[in-house]
Amino acid sequence: MLLGMDEVGRGALAGPVAVCCVAIPTTIVPKLKPIIASNNHTNNKNHNYNDSKILSPKQRTEIHKYLTNNKNITYHVAYYTNKQIDELGLQLCIHKAAQQALTKILNRINTNQPKNIAVDYIANIENSLKPLAHTKTTITVTKKGDTKFLEIAAASIIAKVERDNLMQQLHQKYPQYQLNNNKGYGTKKHIQAIKQHGLSNIHRKTFHIKNMADDN
Repeated sequence: MLLGMDEVGRGALAGPVAVCCVAIPTTIVPKLKPIIASNNHTNNKNHNYNDSKILSPKQRTEIHKYLTNNKNITYHVAYYTNKQIDELGLQLCIHKAAQQALTKILNRINTNQPKNIAVDYIANIENSLKPLAHTKTTITVTKKGDTKFLEIAAASIIAKVERDNLMQQLHQKYPQYQLNNNKGYGTKKHIQAIKQHGLSNIHRKTFHIKNMADDN
């Protein structure tokens, strides 16, 4: 059993941060690998899998559909809201979301304990996850893990599509911020909208917004 974990939404100005944990049986890896394997997006021989951020929305949606509709794959996406981020701090919220996602997955796979949990880099995350895992389970934390581990790549794609879909829904309530395009991140148009309309109920009010004083 492969377990992978990744977060998305860390740097956004609006909306939640999300952490996905996914469990993939090793028996389906041969079929799954070609679907997530890297193509001409990267020439780095050390990058075996697609970074979810460089995939097109259509590619991400197709892979997400395959992953989430596969009855052999177990996943959970945990969210911490902008208000929780303002109250607790971003790093703690990411750790709590990671703990929640991992706990859900471990409860679902029961006695089928993984030998390793692969996590895209989150500072000090081992200390938060180790008490929840089996004593014989190792935790591998690596930068750019979504290009190196199939299970992290899968978690990354699920997390991004699920959060993007949520931001699309929030766009219906807050159309002035164009969340359907920026997904809550600090694009120039998003910052201009904040200057014009102020912060909404889904903005992270403790985040410093660069260029807010600029007129251009």
